[in-house]
Amino acid sequence: AMRSKLRRQLRLLVDITCMPKSYLLLLMGLGFRADFFSKFDCLYSPGTYDLVSSNTATSTTPLRRRGLTSEGEWRSVQIPYFLTERYISSHTDVFVSVGGEIGLTLPFIQRMEPRSVFLAFISESAPSGEREMHRAERLAYDELRVEPNVNELSVPLCDALGVAALAMKASTHSTSDSLVGVALGSKSHAIGLGLAAIGSTNIELICRSPSRYLSIDVKPRGDLHIYEIRDRFNPAAYLLSS
Repeated sequence: AMRSKLRRQLRLLVDITCMPKSYLLLLMGLGFRADFFSKFDCLYSPGTYDLVSSNTATSTTPLRRRGLTSEGEWRSVQIPYFLTERYISSHTDVFVSVGGEIGLTLPFIQRMEPRSVFLAFISESAPSGEREMHRAERLAYDELRVEPNVNELSVPLCDALGVAALAMKASTHSTSDSLVGVALGSKSHAIGLGLAAIGSTNIELICRSPSRYLSIDVKPRGDLHIYEIRDRFNPAAYLLSS
């Protein structure tokens, strides 16, 4: 209705700090693929998470798997406007932006039975032999590393363009029917996956829906990031006023 009233595409500013990644990607897909937006700006204030304390991964029972912010089995959620003809086909490569719940990420990926897996960790907290980790998370990470089809990548927390570039590269070199982008990491990395999917015909996006979210206190990191996403082929994206 607003688009019809203005007789032009919309320019939108949204605070995505507490917005679910599935909603964020839905907005991006609807806005740019359905030609509603000429410009979509996002405000993001990252938080700090404790990846080591007993708050994470305290149970090994399948029905009570526990992560940093969620508990129980994850279901996959397809993002409209980012679908391909072959949803998670038998010949699929998977690109995952990884957060801090490796123990829950592992079975989520395994259910897709991917041919190749690209894991984009947040470089500030990427697991390694030297970094302190929760025991259950360490076990899950070690299990991931022994898989022959897993490729580890590292991207700064707020580097959306870095994730977009890596996902596009993976898509270009993939011989699979499609590349499935799985948005599990930061909101910035989800933006990167959205950008890659908008610019590609064989990238589809999914998010997770856990059995239950946990109530945790997330302190702000103290910095604010602004992402300006514009339709380069729409002159209205560069006008300050209509």
